Amino acid sequence: MLHDLVTTLTHALLHLVQGLGYSGVFLALFLEGCWFPISSEVIVLAAGYLALQGRLTVIGVGLSAATGFALGSLVPYAVARSRGRAFVVRYSRYVGVTERAVERAERWFAERGLPLLVLARLFPVLRAAISVPAGLAPVPAGRYLLTTFGGYLPWGLLVAEAGRQLGAHWARLSGLVQQADQIFLGVALLLGLGLWLWLRRLN
Repeated sequence: MLHDLVTTLTHALLHLVQGLGYSGVFLALFLEGCWFPISSEVIVLAAGYLALQGRLTVIGVGLSAATGFALGSLVPYAVARSRGRAFVVRYSRYVGVTERAVERAERWFAERGLPLLVLARLFPVLRAAISVPAGLAPVPAGRYLLTTFGGYLPWGLLVAEAGRQLGAHWARLSGLVQQADQIFLGVALLLGLGLWLWLRRLN
């Protein structure tokens, strides 16, 4: 059920990114930061392909993604800070973040502190769950925002560049220039969801 919801939301946001460009990337990543079940890897891969077409740039995509995610992640951070752990755990399961994931994030945060805020942004479930111990600690909001932005930015740039490079090879190999957009977006959806699920398993 969660997988179907992820697929539906991500597919809708792909079209949004096509139409709105940077604003679409920002909105999609903002929603993921708020714990909506979205595969940001799919979104950023597709935006990287738009960079290949000259409609966006890899740097612009990375900055839009990192900014959107950092601001969106302030929502669960603020909820944890204001309402406490019990409230977060009670409702987090509805968006695919289990109590086990929250407990793991808390344990790792206690052991590693702020550096984990940077590293956690590479892994989908931990990326979301780490907002809870950061809010409970509490990490100052400004520091949390900067470390979240700094943690996601390199990953966003890497995935956007991967989308640009993959798109360049795909367009050459397919020989279907008129259909390349839709074909590549389908490929990006499959690859991004596969990467998202694999990273979830690593958690």
